[in-house]
Amino acid sequence: MADYGLVVRNASLDVQIDGTYRNHSFVKAKSVSVVGGNNLNATFGDIDTRPIVTHELLTATPLSLYRVYKFGSASYIGCSFTYPFGNALTVDLQVFKQGVNTLPDYGLIVNNASGNTVFSSEDKHLTFLNNYEATLGHGSETASIDITVGDADNNNFILEPFVHKEFVAGNPANSGHQFRGIRKIDASTVRVVNFSAEYPPGPAFPSTNAWVATLNVIEVRKE
Repeated sequence: MADYGLVVRNASLDVQIDGTYRNHSFVKAKSVSVVGGNNLNATFGDIDTRPIVTHELLTATPLSLYRVYKFGSASYIGCSFTYPFGNALTVDLQVFKQGVNTLPDYGLIVNNASGNTVFSSEDKHLTFLNNYEATLGHGSETASIDITVGDADNNNFILEPFVHKEFVAGNPANSGHQFRGIRKIDASTVRVVNFSAEYPPGPAFPSTNAWVATLNVIEVRKE
């Protein structure tokens, strides 16, 4: 926390803004569609620091956001989702970058000791609403767990960390690629689930092949 300057606290006395403040600012919203397959790419332009991508949840299809990428560039330019093969879908997503995105002519601006702007009231900031833990246990391709959330109809979500498992059962023809994804059941329930993104679908997990991971289901405000 800064020893001087403006400090803003909330009702719990947590520091919200000071001279070392850093948050992720809203960059853009985007809707992307695909007619089939098992991969969806979304480009969002050059962003110098690694962005955070949030997305809506679909009812029919689990989504796994498995990379934010750049190709030989200093800037990040897009992200990729995978999902069960063959589904046509449209996904609404929002992109946030670290630091200030807008420098207005009015409002509240906070600079640090070096004169760099660390807060602008004109920006829309990434707002975390809730974090839920989801632990998927045994080695079943269809293992799933339901989580009660605040509002799956109107909020966006982040599932992290990204989890992918590749295995070979006897020979390469029996190889499998399994992912962990998330979909909406209703306004108050989401489901974290194992799925295969291949065509033809990969084999079910061997019964002795346990795959245990605890993931964070992060609910954020949609800007």
